[in-house]
Amino acid sequence: MPTILRIGAYRFYFYTHEPNEPPHIHIDRDDTRIVNPDKYYADHLF
Repeated sequence: MPTILRIGAYRFYFYTHEPNEPPHIHIDRDDTRIVNPDKYYADHLF
């Protein structure tokens, strides 16, 4: 899972193989995944 960006304790990344999902990123803080929501869809980001 490639990391796109790190800002402080936050890591923004994506999985390269999620065929049934629209484009989105995952965000973790330190070693904890942000649970609600844990996916941010590209149509909401751009």
